[in-house]
Amino acid sequence: MTKNTIVLGTWAWGDNNSYFGNNYDEDHFRPVYDAAIVKGLTFFDTATTYGNGGSEEILGDLMANTPRSELTISTKFTPQMAPATDNPVQTMLDESLKRLKTDYIDY
Repeated sequence: MTKNTIVLGTWAWGDNNSYFGNNYDEDHFRPVYDAAIVKGLTFFDTATTYGNGGSEEILGDLMANTPRSELTISTKFTPQMAPATDNPVQTMLDESLKRLKTDYIDY
């Protein structure tokens, strides 16, 4: 990542009315995603806490037709949402990977 990297945040994707009074689904964000890809904006930030995993699910669906090697994906560990497992960080990562439909994240 360089100093001039622009990242598209997906905080409100999958929000389902919680913050912005919207009820947008994948179809609403597809033009946003497609325009970003066309313009070379290929770094996306998401998290389990964004829409309770909804953001990752939407992004995972939208990424389906883009070679994964052309994307940079970051997600985050949220201690307040961590499951009571032996390795909650790994558990949350595995759940994020499943929602994102990928086998790795970049950051």
